[in-house]
Amino acid sequence: MCPTYTTNYNLAKPLVNDPTDEDLWGGYINDDLDTIDAALYAIKNALYPVGSLYFNANVATNPATLLGFGTWTAFGAGQVPLGVGTFSDGVTSKTISAGQQLGEYNHTLTSNEMPTHTHTDSGHTHIVLSQQGSVGKPYNGATGSPLNAWDYTSLPTLSSHANIQNTGGGVSHNNCQPSIGVFIWQRTA
Repeated sequence: MCPTYTTNYNLAKPLVNDPTDEDLWGGYINDDLDTIDAALYAIKNALYPVGSLYFNANVATNPATLLGFGTWTAFGAGQVPLGVGTFSDGVTSKTISAGQQLGEYNHTLTSNEMPTHTHTDSGHTHIVLSQQGSVGKPYNGATGSPLNAWDYTSLPTLSSHANIQNTGGGVSHNNCQPSIGVFIWQRTA
């Protein structure tokens, strides 16, 4: 005669002639084992209802194997969990809903996202001096009137603006907070 087992956790029932037979202790242990089995199953289901997350730092084994119940799927690969609700850091208020996904690993700043800053140049001046015609007579480049000689003192000075050169590469920067990889599973059934 082979032993029978409980439904959920395969607890081996003692060999008795009939499930209603008394065991050595004067009770009906087969019935008690079924009750214990059902109670254990109910407790674990209460601890991990559908939608629960299971974290493990070292073991990639599906929790259905480890815990003995439920249907579990890998969850949140490459993402950090973020609490649902509204939070304010004193400057910005943010509301997060269940399942909402945010962020990016790398981000290239737009002009609006760059800090406000100023580029300055002390400025400088140029004397406007040109040559007119094939005879090489000088003329005032600002007014266009001819001059009799190259007279630097009679020419106006014109202010000009310097072009300030760009710098930086414009590539994206790492936007990932310090994190650690763990196995995360979600119970789906």
